[in-house]
Amino acid sequence: MINQEPKHISEFKKGQIITRVEPAYMNEIYDDLLRKSLPDKTSADRSGMEGAFEYLGVVNNMIILKCARTDSSFKKGELCTYFSYDIFQNGWALWVDPQTLIHENEPKNAIKDLTNKLLEDNFFN
Repeated sequence: MINQEPKHISEFKKGQIITRVEPAYMNEIYDDLLRKSLPDKTSADRSGMEGAFEYLGVVNNMIILKCARTDSSFKKGELCTYFSYDIFQNGWALWVDPQTLIHENEPKNAIKDLTNKLLEDNFFN
């Protein structure tokens, strides 16, 4: 698993491809025992967690993004102004293409498999 540490949206530069890695919480509940407000887990908004977005900036309390790929919710190239800054400012990370996880291990596995096959067949003797 790749560690995608959640960051504040201001930590990204224009043009970087980002995604949401934590839900946003619309409500808070006050915990009497801890004496502080905590996120209400029943109000979690996971919008954008599967998406890849090109970060453009923040304007008028909106995080402005351009969709970097088509998925179930967004079309590539569309301007995305769904994310309100006050709710969605935290929980972002650089986007990782899932295909890289599949393909990055293939050459290593292929070489390992070939080496094992050659050893089994006594190729080196």
